[in-house]
Amino acid sequence: MDALLERELREKTREKQEAFPELGQQFIQGLYQSKSVATVFEYTKDIAIFFDYLMDRMHARSLVDADFSRCDLALYHDFIHALSHFERVYRTTTGKLVTQTFENGTLSKNRKVATLKSWAHFLYKEGIVMEDVSSSIEMVYLDAEPPRTLTNAEVQDFLSAIQMDERAKKDREKAFADRTAHRDLAITALLFYTGCKIQEALSLKINHFSWEQRQFYVERKPKRARWIPLPLECMQLMEPYWTERVQTATEEEYLFRSLHDDKLNPRTYRNACKKYQARTAIQTNITPEVMRETFEKQASLLLSDKLFVHWLMGKQTTKPITDKTAKRRKFHALTYK
Repeated sequence: MDALLERELREKTREKQEAFPELGQQFIQGLYQSKSVATVFEYTKDIAIFFDYLMDRMHARSLVDADFSRCDLALYHDFIHALSHFERVYRTTTGKLVTQTFENGTLSKNRKVATLKSWAHFLYKEGIVMEDVSSSIEMVYLDAEPPRTLTNAEVQDFLSAIQMDERAKKDREKAFADRTAHRDLAITALLFYTGCKIQEALSLKINHFSWEQRQFYVERKPKRARWIPLPLECMQLMEPYWTERVQTATEEEYLFRSLHDDKLNPRTYRNACKKYQARTAIQTNITPEVMRETFEKQASLLLSDKLFVHWLMGKQTTKPITDKTAKRRKFHALTYK
């Protein structure tokens, strides 16, 4: 992970956990021994939601360590069920109260289940509860959902919707499109054609790419693909932004930058996806996760080897990957046409 990003995540984690009771802070600190910085940050967000739920259930304004003795299997079960649709009220920096509505699908619930399992085991080890129920918090509580993927025609429609910005004529629209359309198209191409995660894509720097060799480098755990091949179609879609960016950026700069010349925030890209989708008739909610699942489906059809595709996506594999060179060459032909 990039050192700057790691510092940012550690600082955000520290800020969030300062509001936790002492046990909550101990739990988060202990996670660093076995989890990555990014995973600890996600667990911190999840446990904050659980603490809010617990306070609402107790009609309390704060929690103390003794309150966690109430954490039993039924409570965890109820919390997971409530995740389908819930609201959080918070105060902005200007003092305004804002109510935000959240919905969680299976993928998001799964991560929170993993957090709860770690939390339940932690409480048992600390002697707060008498029974370790972590192994009983199972995915059986989650509603099954069909795979969320797009058809080839829908992928093309979405890419065309982004390219509409490139043809903007009004001065104000054109000024904005000139700074965002090529960038958003390049990010979208990278997600659809390589299956990398949005955080991986936005952490890429200029020097992570070997354009001539048609590949780029992603920092990942061992036994996962790190040098990812770039399909020809992907390079064609990325080329306008790549050519423009390398003329002005140093090799150490992030490839994808915001309008304020900062590293692009994933939320900014997610909001852009909503704007582009509104121009289409696509019903599936298009997110970076949907793009990743669409890639997995398309690459598996091309290569007839899910194990290699999972390795390419950075997923954990239990068997050795064979014929990597031949499959990487074939992968360059990935298409949605």
